[in-house]
Amino acid sequence: MSIGNQQRRYDELADLVAGIAIGLIFTQIIVGLDKINPAFIDWILVPGSDTSYHYLAWEYFKDTPWRWPLGRLEGYAYPMYNSVMYTDSIPLLAFVFKFFRFLLPDDFQYFGIWHASCYILNAYLGIKICRQIGWSSMLSWMMAPLFAGSVVLVARFGHAALCGQWVILYALLIYLRRNQYAVLNVKLRLGALVFITSLIHPYLLFMVLGLVAATPIQLKYEHRIRWTSMLGFILICMALTLFGWYISGAFLFKGQLSEGLGRYSANLNTLFNAWDVGRLGKSFKYWGDGQGEGIGYLGFSTIILVIIIICNEMVQWWMNRLTMVPAKPHPLNWFFLVCIVFFVFALSPKWTLGDHLLIDWGYNDYISRTFRGTGRFIWPLHYIILFWVSRKLFLLRFKTSYNVILLLIVLILQTLDLSPLWKRKPYIDERFNNLTFGNQIKHLISLSNKVLVYPPYTSNIAGYCDYIYFVDIAQHYRKPITAGYGARFPEQIGRAFRDSVADLSNYLKDHPQDIVVTNADSLLLHQHLIKSLGGKSYQFDRYRVYLPPSLVSKSIQSMVDDDSWQVTAKSEAISLKDYLSASLDDYICGVVQQEAMSGIKKETKEFLKSRGAPMDSIVFGTSWAFVWYGGKFIRQHYSNSMAVHDSIQLQGCTTPIHVNLLSGGHLAGKNESSIRVNGVEHSKMKRGLNLIVMDSCGQVKDKVHMDGYVSDAWIVR
Repeated sequence: MSIGNQQRRYDELADLVAGIAIGLIFTQIIVGLDKINPAFIDWILVPGSDTSYHYLAWEYFKDTPWRWPLGRLEGYAYPMYNSVMYTDSIPLLAFVFKFFRFLLPDDFQYFGIWHASCYILNAYLGIKICRQIGWSSMLSWMMAPLFAGSVVLVARFGHAALCGQWVILYALLIYLRRNQYAVLNVKLRLGALVFITSLIHPYLLFMVLGLVAATPIQLKYEHRIRWTSMLGFILICMALTLFGWYISGAFLFKGQLSEGLGRYSANLNTLFNAWDVGRLGKSFKYWGDGQGEGIGYLGFSTIILVIIIICNEMVQWWMNRLTMVPAKPHPLNWFFLVCIVFFVFALSPKWTLGDHLLIDWGYNDYISRTFRGTGRFIWPLHYIILFWVSRKLFLLRFKTSYNVILLLIVLILQTLDLSPLWKRKPYIDERFNNLTFGNQIKHLISLSNKVLVYPPYTSNIAGYCDYIYFVDIAQHYRKPITAGYGARFPEQIGRAFRDSVADLSNYLKDHPQDIVVTNADSLLLHQHLIKSLGGKSYQFDRYRVYLPPSLVSKSIQSMVDDDSWQVTAKSEAISLKDYLSASLDDYICGVVQQEAMSGIKKETKEFLKSRGAPMDSIVFGTSWAFVWYGGKFIRQHYSNSMAVHDSIQLQGCTTPIHVNLLSGGHLAGKNESSIRVNGVEHSKMKRGLNLIVMDSCGQVKDKVHMDGYVSDAWIVR
């Protein structure tokens, strides 16, 4: 092996190691290296995280038997089927890992690996682009963080597939090296890139298709290939796209078109608008609430470099004009032209500057509605500007020592400016919120044929995006579930299923092995099912699970709190507001035990406040004891730091009524309550509001419990 070849191999290895090191540093800064562990899923199953539904769909895809098209998945959002393309589960990796599913643990995620790969590839390809320009190894490594830490990449970490922006950089690298390879080699590389990108994400694919087309067009412009060769290759790329989409299941059904075109566009100020991600740059106004999709901020130091380079170019142009030096013609750069076209599309169809709408083209064609997040098409221009800055700096021909100092200043300023991005989003390090009574819920789901979340396809059963917990449990037991989220679904199938379960009792007669999951407020529905079909309904905090008769006998009583069944049987649908309003001539004594505010609705709080309750001060875990009479609170005490004790003597028919109240809230570290009337205990001593109703003679007429931690819509007698 010659010394030159040996040196090149050494340089290649050094660049690769540098790219991996820089990429892993950014992985740690943005998402944390612990996310690379494929068995660690706690960071994924968090309400509001897009990665949650990407992961859950992959889990169902893993268990779906292989069939054509390969990307089909079933059981998720049953009876609708879907594709790993429309759930953004990165088909490229989903296919690879599904082939080895028999080796995988039950909990397996590849999204952390994908994030790390994206930062590594962005860093490595940034190094190779700088090396192609002519930078030395060390200076190329110093330039790489501008590519790996690009705002358009870092800001997308919550949407894993869209972090695959290294495909844009690879398309640029092939374009730059087009004259170093044989034409066939160029086409093979570009074709492979198109096919791979077709298995990542449609947005990235359409960007890559445009950028890939720039290379054969440039080769034709430079007279290296013929028209037929250029057009033939573009047709091949389109065929590869269709094939990639076909095997991933993109043509399984005709999905609904997206709405919101123009809302998720880019602003004309996006490249220099610091938004909320830059500390040193100027933050300008923007139009609407969706233009964060089109964020393309270059960073403070990059903007300064752009200004310096433009000023230098203007000076050079003026000096050449004064000295009569003829200007050198610039060859047409088709890659740059494609980036400009994408920039125009990113603005569409509403061109905005700051918070001003300049032009509204008003068109609404199929492509635009399919790609409603047009602002994302700013990414190619963002990266080509980084390349342009790198190239122009190199052409200034500074001494190496000057370049090192300059790049150190650039990196320090960029780091200071983009420091808000280096702080990972709060939810990414939150831990999985295990369901209360999780083992009992798992046991009931394990008995079923499928899990009917009712109403079907709701994301918020009793809390924000809490469907993810039930989908995760159902997948572990290989049970279809009527919940799930994706970019597209066969809506006709979904509508037909909704119609079929409108009469839930009749549906369950034909499907006696299904269980029903609802929020706790659906008390009347469960009581109706029990009355018409039998079976049992269990309440687990904010959720109710109906178990049909055929499964009741299979359930293990030690696994399920049968007290919960008694709660459902003895509950009555009446709101706290109505319960209080119905007793104008009676005394109502109430005490909070542990917690009673989480499930109180806004309108109920307003009602209580209008009747004298200090609702601005009564919060989660407050100790609160009160007496209600004549439609208002006549006595009350509360505390956010200690238990509340109160003794009151009420006017009775013949003798005074002695009432002793005790409320022990969570903030006081207590879980106790007491309502004693003339020495006799009447509190239910349950979490929430414990209430008694007594007449003016002190005779107790009603004793109820309302679990305000869960809901204010029903009571238990």
